[in-house]
Amino acid sequence: MEKYPRGRRGSPGKGVGRESGARVRLPLSPLKNIGELMKKIELIIIGLILLFSIIPSLLFGNNSSKKIIEVKVGKNVIKTFDINESIIYTIEVDDMKNTIQIENGSIKVIDANCNDKLCVHQKEAKKIGDTIICLPHKMQINIK
Repeated sequence: MEKYPRGRRGSPGKGVGRESGARVRLPLSPLKNIGELMKKIELIIIGLILLFSIIPSLLFGNNSSKKIIEVKVGKNVIKTFDINESIIYTIEVDDMKNTIQIENGSIKVIDANCNDKLCVHQKEAKKIGDTIICLPHKMQINIK
């Protein structure tokens, strides 16, 4: 004879190993709450990405006082200026003549004796990396 009475399908009978015939609950698989866990992990990852994208701009952000204007003709640097100056300067090399204006943190070419005058019609440069070029005179103005 068996030690414990068996009910249907081999499960213990009423009152054996349980209180008042309640079903025995097995612990839930940890994968059931995976949706909630993934939402939390995704939020943490998004937060870290935002944090790491903002920190460099705060630490190494472009400060207008650090901007320098570099004027080149060919490969030679002719003159450098601070972007915060207010000045009108004429660059003369051989028969080339370009007049630049630095004002309010920007630079533009206001006059040139080249044939096409495309440099005069270019919009003003304000940001680091902006460039103004006069191809006939091989002049290049960069903001660094």
